[in-house]
Amino acid sequence: MNKDKRQLEVLISSINEVTRIEAVIDSLPRGYISVKRIAGHTYYYRQWRDKDKIISHYVPEAFLNGVKQKIIIRKENEQLLRITKKDLLKAVRLVEKAGLLTHEQVEELKESAKYDNIPTKERSEFVKGRFPNADKKVLEAINYYVEGDASYNNILLASWGF
Repeated sequence: MNKDKRQLEVLISSINEVTRIEAVIDSLPRGYISVKRIAGHTYYYRQWRDKDKIISHYVPEAFLNGVKQKIIIRKENEQLLRITKKDLLKAVRLVEKAGLLTHEQVEELKESAKYDNIPTKERSEFVKGRFPNADKKVLEAINYYVEGDASYNNILLASWGF
C-alpha cells in the first residue's frame, strides 16, 4: 500500500507542478525582441506569432531590459514544462498500469488542479456543493482543503477510497 500511496503522491505532485508552471508561463510575455533602425533611430518591438500572423508591440527603451528578462524567464519555464510533462506522463503510466486509477480519474485530477486557485473564503461553499454526501474521510480532506493545507485532488482521492 505504501508503494501505491507513493505513486499517487508523485502523480499529484507532478500535476500540481505542471499547473504551477503553466500559470507562471501565462503571466509572462511571449515572443522575442526585434530591433528596427528607422531614419537613424533605434526602435524595439516585442514580436510573437498568433496563428499565421506576427504581432508586434513597441517596447520603450526604458522597459527593454525588464521585458527581455521576462521573455527569458518564460522560455526557461517552457523548457521546464516540457520536462515536467514527461515526468507526469511517466507517473500517469505507472498509476494506470498498477490499476490504482482509471484514465478518466487521472484526467479528472488534471482538470481539478485549477480548483486550488479558488480563494479560501469561497472554498467551503464550493466543495459542499460538489460532495453533498461525504463520508468522514472525505470531510476530513475537505476541511484541510478549506483551510488551505491540502489540494482539491486530496478530496478526490479520499472520495475514491485512497
